[in-house]
Amino acid sequence: MKKQLRLLLWEECNRKCEGCYNKQFDLANLPVCTDFSKYELIMLTGGEPMLYPDKVTNIIQEIRTQTNAPIYIYTAKVNDLHEIYNLMFMVQGWTVTLHDDSDVMPFRRFAGFMDPYWYHVKKKPSLRVNIFKNVDVSDVLWKEHFYEGWKIKSGIEWINPCSLPHNEVLMRWKS
Repeated sequence: MKKQLRLLLWEECNRKCEGCYNKQFDLANLPVCTDFSKYELIMLTGGEPMLYPDKVTNIIQEIRTQTNAPIYIYTAKVNDLHEIYNLMFMVQGWTVTLHDDSDVMPFRRFAGFMDPYWYHVKKKPSLRVNIFKNVDVSDVLWKEHFYEGWKIKSGIEWINPCSLPHNEVLMRWKS
């Protein structure tokens, strides 16, 4: 049995990335996940999940009727802190990908916003940032926005094809 579910919420995305991971799959024909209880971790992805944060909230609530497995959001869109605040305590982790330099300032605000809230929470979330090779994060202020719990993967590049890890399954949300 696969232990982790990568759940495609929708195909829509606000980016047009040449090396998009999803281009290697027939997304419309992915199986629909109806049983979340067999997974130890659920990763919400897209397209871009944060295009529709209210829908993400409803999806998480529906998943919670079946399981208490940790839920992570995989996103590149962290510019609306109000939307993020509404989801903060519903998920156990955030993985943010910085695709280009325009992602740096929204991410700084996101990181600065998250840290004070998590400081008082007994069980801190998983907070990860993936930084593409071409993104400039060299200025001095960058490190001020991280507490020691951030996991940073920098210098990443598109891998094509990029297979799923052996312990993951890719399925989609019902339309």
